[in-house]
Amino acid sequence: MKKESEPYARSGLIADRYLEVIRNKELVIADRLKVIESEFKELNLVTISEAAKRAGISYNGMKKRVKEGREMFIRVGSQVFVSV
Repeated sequence: MKKESEPYARSGLIADRYLEVIRNKELVIADRLKVIESEFKELNLVTISEAAKRAGISYNGMKKRVKEGREMFIRVGSQVFVSV
């Protein structure tokens, strides 16, 4: 019988391999952008403004939730994207 954590056991290995592929320049930029685009869609990443609208709260309210760690987010340069 499989343990519940087994499906995720390879997750770290896969992430490490992907980062290695990037460091070794094994993917061309176009393919890397495809991966990023796919992840943005899969994770429903939107700007703070859009996340606030969807949650029915103010921009500053969402910004505070992000700062407090109450929302999953990623920072790309100076832009913050929230997973909704």
